[in-house]
Amino acid sequence: MSNTVGRKVPLYRHPWFYVGLVLLVAAAVFGIWFAFFRPQNTNTEVLDTSNNAIGSVPSETKAKGKETEKEDENATTGKKQTPTQYDGEDPNTLDEITGYISYAAVNYDHYSIRLTINQYLSSGTCNLTMTSGSSTFTKAAEIATSASTSTCQGFDIPLSELSSGSWQISIKISADGKTGTITGDASL
Repeated sequence: MSNTVGRKVPLYRHPWFYVGLVLLVAAAVFGIWFAFFRPQNTNTEVLDTSNNAIGSVPSETKAKGKETEKEDENATTGKKQTPTQYDGEDPNTLDEITGYISYAAVNYDHYSIRLTINQYLSSGTCNLTMTSGSSTFTKAAEIATSASTSTCQGFDIPLSELSSGSWQISIKISADGKTGTITGDASL
């Protein structure tokens, strides 16, 4: 009779150890491939917001054009491409201030209006006039500058001061010896 004591077999002698090790290495290789070499989605859509009403959600989308595909190709090949320059005059040399209403919508208990001025203006004022029939609302705000454009510091009009219906928005901007008027419509 032999007196045998149960011995533990080392972990590396079990067959399931090697199966697990192979699966772990395969998962790591797949993870690295997925993180760095996965195919890119080429069906991206770009929203066209050029004809939207104030405060509305874009309703049309356009597929990527040839210029965007060329930019993607240059990004994958590593070639450097200079950015497309704007056609026409530099807006800062114009005699009149130009811009557009970038946001106009009801926010809780007030109506917010934000605009973008195409020129860089160092200081000035924005005078808002809203009219609906015989009702008129006016408010002033200072100019705020950014890197290459400007904006008004914003208009937040309490809804209690505006009646329901259609309103015409007119914002007269005076700055740096120039003037300009930006117009739009609002429906409350």
